[in-house]
Amino acid sequence: MAGWIKLHRKITENLIWEDKPFSKGQAWIDLILMANHNPAKLIYGNSIIELDRGQFHTSEPTLMRRWGWSKKKVRAYFLLLKKLEMATAQGNTKGTTVTIENYELYQSMGTEQDTDEDNLKVPRRNRKGTAEGKQTRTKEEQKKK
Repeated sequence: MAGWIKLHRKITENLIWEDKPFSKGQAWIDLILMANHNPAKLIYGNSIIELDRGQFHTSEPTLMRRWGWSKKKVRAYFLLLKKLEMATAQGNTKGTTVTIENYELYQSMGTEQDTDEDNLKVPRRNRKGTAEGKQTRTKEEQKKK
């Protein structure tokens, strides 16, 4: 499957979303929904935590309540995500900073057309039917097609 769908963060307010315990897939989508879409700063006590796009700050107890999981299950899940190179969780006394690896893959700032691999290879045409931008296909690729 290719492409993407729009998914508003407000989905987390839906009764069906709140059903516990979460599945692994639901927890993954929840992590993406919680991630910052822009860099941000968070004041925690007298410290400032700087977060990049694709990161957010939370705690294990918060995720345990949110997902209806035990501490052991939350920790095991983050170990799995790390092995799969999907997300990392860096904990300290101020909580846990979660980083969604390849956040741009899931939340590109472009449009549906921008994320479609075939459309990235073919130059777009303006109203006159002429190609805009650089042509990325080589002559060999064109011959094959």
